[in-house]
Amino acid sequence: MKTALVVGATGAVGSELVKQLCEHENYAKLIVLARKELKISHEKLEVKIVNFDEISNLPSLFVDEVFCALGTTIKQAGSKERFKKVDFHYTIKIATWAKNGGTKRFVLVSSNGADKNSKFFYLRVKGEVEKKIKELGFHSFHVARLPLIDAKRDEFRLGERFAVWLFKFIPKSLFRVHHPMTPFNIAKAVIKAAQSDENGMQIYHPREIR
Repeated sequence: MKTALVVGATGAVGSELVKQLCEHENYAKLIVLARKELKISHEKLEVKIVNFDEISNLPSLFVDEVFCALGTTIKQAGSKERFKKVDFHYTIKIATWAKNGGTKRFVLVSSNGADKNSKFFYLRVKGEVEKKIKELGFHSFHVARLPLIDAKRDEFRLGERFAVWLFKFIPKSLFRVHHPMTPFNIAKAVIKAAQSDENGMQIYHPREIR
C-alpha cells in the first residue's frame, strides 16, 4: 500500500487523478498540495494548503510517488514569464523537494510535442521541465505526453474546443492516435503506467497512453 502526492489537483486531468487514486487498491493515502481546498473529500485524502513560491521551505515529507499535473496556459497566466513560473519553476521546486524527501517515482503530466529545442515557447518549456527533472535522478521518472483532451474546463480554450469539435467528423479509424481522450481515460492510463517497476525515464506518447 503506497502513499502518493498530487500537485495540480484542480485541473482536468489532476482532478481525475485524485478521484481515481483515492479509489485505487494500491494506495493507502493520498496527499494533495493545493492553493485552496478541494471540492471533494475522501477518507484517504489529505489536502495541504501551500504557497507554491515557498515549496522549498516545506518540511520534508516522504511519499512513494508524486503525480504532477501542474500547468496553465500563456493566456490564462497572462504572460510568458508567469506561464514559465508555474509550468517550469514551480514544477522543478516540487520535484526537488520530493527528491530530497526520498521519493523514488515522479510522474509528470506533460504535452505531446514537448521538446527543449522546440521553436514554440510552450513546447520548449515543457521539454525543459522534462530534462531538468530527469537530471534530478529519480529511481523512476514517467512522462505522459498527453493527447488532445476532451474536457469541460472552467476557462474556455478556443483552440482545444475547436480541435475536439473537428475530430467528431473524422472517423476514429483515421488518425486514431490523435483523437481526443477524456480526463478519466488519461488519468487511468497514467496511474497504470505508474505501477511499472521500470527504472529511469519512461516517456508515453499519445499512442502509448491510448
